[in-house]
Amino acid sequence: MIRTLELLLEWREHNPYKWVFVSEYGKWLSPSKPRKWLRSTAEKAGLDPIPVHKLRHTHATLLYEAGASMEEIQRRLGHFDISTTQNTYTHLTKAQRDDFAERFSNHIDF
Repeated sequence: MIRTLELLLEWREHNPYKWVFVSEYGKWLSPSKPRKWLRSTAEKAGLDPIPVHKLRHTHATLLYEAGASMEEIQRRLGHFDISTTQNTYTHLTKAQRDDFAERFSNHIDF
């Protein structure tokens, strides 16, 4: 997690426009390029391709699973309304459902 933060801070320094995908020269990149990269990578891995925007949902869900608060995720995604973050972008994972079931079972002493 610390290494990820270091990489993101370094990226921010070299990306004054705050674009997610840039060329090797730090310039604007055609929106079709990341889609092509993702499709190619998914095909090579034998996975179904997903839209690039779905990575935003994945990111929000993983933040939530890691213990980030809804407010932290809302700020990170730049949503004005927290309900957008909560109702659209974060999803319960199987690990979270299993953890909840285990904690509830322990609570009622099953």
